[in-house]
Amino acid sequence: MPARKRKRSFNQIFQEHIDISLRCAEELKALLADFSTASKHIDLIIAMEKEADYLVGETFQLLDNTFIAHYDKPDIERFIAHLDDIADYMKKVAVSLQVYRIQTPRPEAQEFALIIADMVKSLHEAIGKITTLKMNTIEPYVIHIKELEEKADDLLSQSIQNMFDDETDAKLVIKWKDIVEKMETVTDHAEDVVNVLSSIVRKESL
Repeated sequence: MPARKRKRSFNQIFQEHIDISLRCAEELKALLADFSTASKHIDLIIAMEKEADYLVGETFQLLDNTFIAHYDKPDIERFIAHLDDIADYMKKVAVSLQVYRIQTPRPEAQEFALIIADMVKSLHEAIGKITTLKMNTIEPYVIHIKELEEKADDLLSQSIQNMFDDETDAKLVIKWKDIVEKMETVTDHAEDVVNVLSSIVRKESL
Protein backbone atom coordinates (compact mmCIF):
# COMPACT_ATOMS: atom_id res chain seq x y z
CA MET A 1 0.00 0.00 0.00
CA PRO A 2 1.57 3.35 -1.06
CA ALA A 3 2.46 5.80 1.69
CA ARG A 4 0.08 8.70 2.09
CA LYS A 5 1.48 12.13 1.24
CA ARG A 6 2.08 14.08 4.44
CA LYS A 7 -0.10 17.18 4.70
CA ARG A 8 2.04 20.28 5.01
CA SER A 9 1.40 23.31 7.19
CA PHE A 10 0.53 26.77 5.90
CA ASN A 11 3.88 28.03 7.21
CA GLN A 12 5.73 25.43 5.13
CA ILE A 13 3.82 26.42 2.00
CA PHE A 14 4.42 30.14 2.63
CA GLN A 15 8.13 29.49 3.09
CA GLU A 16 8.38 27.47 -0.12
CA HIS A 17 6.52 30.17 -2.02
CA ILE A 18 8.81 32.97 -0.83
CA ASP A 19 11.81 30.71 -1.61
CA ILE A 20 10.61 30.65 -5.21
CA SER A 21 10.04 34.41 -5.27
CA LEU A 22 13.55 34.99 -3.94
CA ARG A 23 15.01 32.87 -6.74
CA CYS A 24 12.84 34.74 -9.27
CA ALA A 25 14.08 38.09 -7.95
CA GLU A 26 17.69 36.97 -8.32
CA GLU A 27 17.03 35.79 -11.87
CA LEU A 28 15.34 39.10 -12.72
CA LYS A 29 18.31 41.00 -11.33
CA ALA A 30 20.71 38.85 -13.37
CA LEU A 31 18.56 39.29 -16.47
CA LEU A 32 18.62 43.08 -16.27
CA ALA A 33 22.33 43.13 -15.48
CA ASP A 34 23.27 41.22 -18.63
CA PHE A 35 21.00 40.61 -21.62
CA SER A 36 23.45 38.20 -23.26
CA THR A 37 21.80 35.28 -21.44
CA ALA A 38 18.30 36.78 -21.28
CA SER A 39 16.40 33.78 -22.63
CA LYS A 40 17.83 31.49 -19.93
CA HIS A 41 16.74 33.82 -17.13
CA ILE A 42 13.30 34.41 -18.66
CA ASP A 43 12.66 30.68 -19.04
CA LEU A 44 13.65 30.07 -15.42
CA ILE A 45 11.37 32.85 -14.14
CA ILE A 46 8.43 31.50 -16.13
CA ALA A 47 9.03 27.96 -14.84
CA MET A 48 9.34 29.10 -11.23
CA GLU A 49 6.16 31.16 -11.43
CA LYS A 50 4.32 27.98 -12.44
CA GLU A 51 5.73 26.26 -9.34
CA ALA A 52 4.39 29.13 -7.25
CA ASP A 53 0.94 28.71 -8.80
CA TYR A 54 0.85 25.08 -7.66
CA LEU A 55 1.49 26.24 -4.09
CA VAL A 56 -1.49 28.59 -4.29
CA GLY A 57 -3.65 25.63 -5.26
CA GLU A 58 -2.19 23.58 -2.42
CA THR A 59 -3.00 26.40 0.02
CA PHE A 60 -6.66 26.56 -0.98
CA GLN A 61 -6.94 22.78 -0.93
CA LEU A 62 -5.53 22.77 2.59
CA LEU A 63 -7.97 25.51 3.59
CA ASP A 64 -10.89 23.46 2.25
CA ASN A 65 -9.77 20.44 4.29
CA THR A 66 -8.80 22.16 7.51
CA PHE A 67 -11.53 22.51 10.10
CA ILE A 68 -9.62 24.89 12.36
CA ALA A 69 -6.71 26.79 10.80
CA HIS A 70 -4.02 28.31 12.99
CA TYR A 71 -4.53 31.67 11.23
CA ASP A 72 -7.75 33.35 10.15
CA LYS A 73 -8.91 32.05 6.77
CA PRO A 74 -9.20 35.54 5.17
CA ASP A 75 -5.63 36.32 6.29
CA ILE A 76 -4.35 33.10 4.71
CA GLU A 77 -6.18 33.85 1.47
CA ARG A 78 -4.85 37.40 1.29
CA PHE A 79 -1.34 36.35 2.26
CA ILE A 80 -0.94 33.67 -0.40
CA ALA A 81 -2.66 35.87 -3.03
CA HIS A 82 -0.25 38.77 -2.48
CA LEU A 83 2.71 36.39 -2.33
CA ASP A 84 1.66 34.97 -5.67
CA ASP A 85 1.25 38.46 -7.14
CA ILE A 86 4.95 39.08 -6.51
CA ALA A 87 6.00 36.05 -8.55
CA ASP A 88 3.32 36.73 -11.16
CA TYR A 89 4.43 40.30 -11.81
CA MET A 90 8.09 39.33 -11.98
CA LYS A 91 7.09 36.89 -14.70
CA LYS A 92 5.15 39.66 -16.45
CA VAL A 93 8.25 41.84 -16.41
CA ALA A 94 10.39 39.05 -17.86
CA VAL A 95 7.84 38.22 -20.56
CA SER A 96 7.44 41.90 -21.47
CA LEU A 97 11.20 42.25 -21.95
CA GLN A 98 11.03 39.27 -24.31
CA VAL A 99 7.87 40.26 -26.20
CA TYR A 100 9.00 43.87 -26.64
CA ARG A 101 12.37 42.60 -27.90
CA ILE A 102 14.27 44.89 -25.56
CA GLN A 103 17.95 44.85 -26.48
CA THR A 104 19.49 47.16 -23.89
CA PRO A 105 18.45 47.52 -20.25
CA ARG A 106 17.75 50.96 -18.85
CA PRO A 107 19.59 51.85 -15.62
CA GLU A 108 16.25 52.60 -13.91
CA ALA A 109 15.07 49.03 -14.57
CA GLN A 110 18.33 47.70 -13.16
CA GLU A 111 17.79 49.79 -10.03
CA PHE A 112 14.23 48.48 -9.76
CA ALA A 113 15.56 44.92 -9.94
CA LEU A 114 17.91 45.65 -7.03
CA ILE A 115 15.07 47.10 -4.96
CA ILE A 116 12.85 44.10 -5.72
CA ALA A 117 15.60 41.64 -4.78
CA ASP A 118 16.18 43.52 -1.51
CA MET A 119 12.45 43.57 -0.68
CA VAL A 120 11.94 39.88 -1.43
CA LYS A 121 15.03 38.96 0.59
CA SER A 122 13.61 40.90 3.56
CA LEU A 123 10.24 39.21 3.10
CA HIS A 124 11.98 35.84 2.99
CA GLU A 125 13.63 36.55 6.33
CA ALA A 126 10.45 37.96 7.87
CA ILE A 127 8.31 35.00 6.82
CA GLY A 128 10.94 32.70 8.29
CA LYS A 129 10.21 34.28 11.67
CA ILE A 130 6.40 34.12 11.47
CA THR A 131 6.25 31.27 14.00
CA THR A 132 7.74 33.50 16.72
CA LEU A 133 4.50 35.55 16.64
CA LYS A 134 6.35 38.57 18.03
CA MET A 135 5.87 41.94 16.39
CA ASN A 136 9.24 43.24 17.55
CA THR A 137 10.88 40.36 15.68
CA ILE A 138 9.47 41.30 12.29
CA GLU A 139 9.18 45.08 12.79
CA PRO A 140 12.65 45.83 11.31
CA TYR A 141 11.66 44.00 8.12
CA VAL A 142 8.34 45.86 7.96
CA ILE A 143 10.10 49.22 8.23
CA HIS A 144 12.76 48.29 5.66
CA ILE A 145 10.22 47.02 3.12
CA LYS A 146 8.07 50.14 3.48
CA GLU A 147 11.13 52.34 2.98
CA LEU A 148 12.02 50.41 -0.17
CA GLU A 149 8.46 50.72 -1.50
CA GLU A 150 8.63 54.51 -1.09
CA LYS A 151 11.97 54.46 -2.90
CA ALA A 152 10.33 52.48 -5.71
CA ASP A 153 7.51 55.04 -5.97
CA ASP A 154 10.06 57.84 -6.40
CA LEU A 155 12.05 55.77 -8.88
CA LEU A 156 8.96 55.21 -11.04
CA SER A 157 8.32 58.93 -11.37
CA GLN A 158 11.98 59.63 -12.11
CA SER A 159 12.15 56.76 -14.61
CA ILE A 160 9.25 58.06 -16.65
CA GLN A 161 10.65 61.59 -16.62
CA ASN A 162 14.04 60.30 -17.77
CA MET A 163 12.45 58.37 -20.63
CA PHE A 164 10.68 61.44 -21.96
CA ASP A 165 13.86 63.47 -21.58
CA ASP A 166 16.37 61.17 -23.26
CA GLU A 167 14.49 58.66 -25.43
CA THR A 168 13.65 59.68 -29.01
CA ASP A 169 11.81 56.46 -29.95
CA ALA A 170 8.19 56.90 -28.83
CA LYS A 171 7.48 53.16 -29.09
CA LEU A 172 10.40 52.38 -26.83
CA VAL A 173 9.13 54.90 -24.28
CA ILE A 174 5.76 53.12 -24.22
CA LYS A 175 7.43 49.72 -23.82
CA TRP A 176 9.72 50.80 -21.01
CA LYS A 177 6.96 52.72 -19.24
CA ASP A 178 4.92 49.51 -19.13
CA ILE A 179 7.89 47.51 -17.85
CA VAL A 180 8.86 49.87 -15.02
CA GLU A 181 5.21 50.20 -13.98
CA LYS A 182 5.04 46.41 -13.68
CA MET A 183 8.25 46.46 -11.63
CA GLU A 184 6.78 49.07 -9.29
CA THR A 185 3.70 46.86 -8.93
CA VAL A 186 5.96 44.06 -7.67
CA THR A 187 7.06 46.37 -4.85
CA ASP A 188 3.43 47.26 -4.07
CA HIS A 189 2.59 43.59 -3.61
CA ALA A 190 5.66 43.06 -1.44
CA GLU A 191 4.36 45.79 0.84
CA ASP A 192 0.91 44.14 0.79
CA VAL A 193 2.47 40.87 1.97
CA VAL A 194 4.27 42.49 4.88
CA ASN A 195 1.07 44.32 5.87
CA VAL A 196 -0.83 41.02 6.05
CA LEU A 197 2.08 39.44 7.90
CA SER A 198 1.95 42.25 10.46
CA SER A 199 -1.79 41.72 10.87
CA ILE A 200 -1.35 37.99 11.43
CA VAL A 201 1.40 38.46 14.01
CA ARG A 202 -0.56 41.12 15.90
CA LYS A 203 -3.64 38.91 16.09
CA GLU A 204 -1.73 35.82 17.14
CA SER A 205 0.31 37.64 19.78
CA LEU A 206 -2.76 38.98 21.60
